Amino acid sequence: MEKALELLASQYEAALVESALHSEADGVRAKQEAERIANRMEELERESQAMTLAPAQVDCPSDRREPDKVHDLLHARLHRIDFAHVDDCVRDLLKNQSKDGRAGLWLFQCCSLRSGLLCAKRIISLLKTEAGGLFRPFPVRLEAKNGARNDVDQLLRVMADHLELSLEGRSRREQLEAVSTTLCGSLQAGSIAFIEIHGCNWLVDNEPTALHWVVMDFWRRLIADLEIVARQRAGSVTLLAALFVDDQLPEGALSPEHCCSLADVHRDRCLEIELRNWTADEVDDWLARFGMTNHPDETIRSVRDLVMRISDGVPCLIEHELLKQLCPMTD
Repeated sequence: MEKALELLASQYEAALVESALHSEADGVRAKQEAERIANRMEELERESQAMTLAPAQVDCPSDRREPDKVHDLLHARLHRIDFAHVDDCVRDLLKNQSKDGRAGLWLFQCCSLRSGLLCAKRIISLLKTEAGGLFRPFPVRLEAKNGARNDVDQLLRVMADHLELSLEGRSRREQLEAVSTTLCGSLQAGSIAFIEIHGCNWLVDNEPTALHWVVMDFWRRLIADLEIVARQRAGSVTLLAALFVDDQLPEGALSPEHCCSLADVHRDRCLEIELRNWTADEVDDWLARFGMTNHPDETIRSVRDLVMRISDGVPCLIEHELLKQLCPMTD
């Protein structure tokens, strides 16, 4: 509940700023959004005052287990709540039998609110199942730390570290060439490489056109090298990259020529896959299958209703509330 109120307060402040900065029409819409958020905050405060004991805490699944282990177990299962449409995109990619290899560049926005980290975990789970020991993860996490260099050179440096490459004394073009040829050349038949780049908003904040370079130079060089390697392998090779943005990209961060749609997918362009709010049915199904498997339907429904009422379907709030209700030590 506290986290929900904090998040709504920050959204309320942002909406007020938007109303002051934009044109009259946009300002009116921003003010309306601020009023909606303020009303929701008042509702949550009333519910918090009226609430006594959460029903899930009566039947907490940690009865005969260590709370920290229960927390870890539940957290490891949270990526199973939704993301069915992401599953479909992964499976469509893996069905491709192109002699040039399988490749996809995906974009996910609003990842702070809609649990982008859980989405990445869901993708990894599917790719691991497909590739087994031939799965190759390449995580890149850009963060707002003092002195952090969140630019494309940092992206290349992290990739080089994964590949145990030295980039000292090389130009950016030479660094990209070394990273791309080494990564693609290391793929065996059946290999799946997954580059997950989190915090892309920091990349754009530092260099507004950074994602232009990511698509036009970084990604297109990778798929060019992938095509060469794929034709030398007896079986399929796969390269998937995902860009995770904490909120929304500013206008101009990507241009239409950099992007494609689900109706017209191009391997050399970026495909945005929308992250959605979660529904009561999805939470109910997860509780029955993973969170409260030995509890009666009535108890599961009461927990679901409480979580949905507090979260309004926002995934990050659902994530927090489920852990809080099922394992009170996480509060």
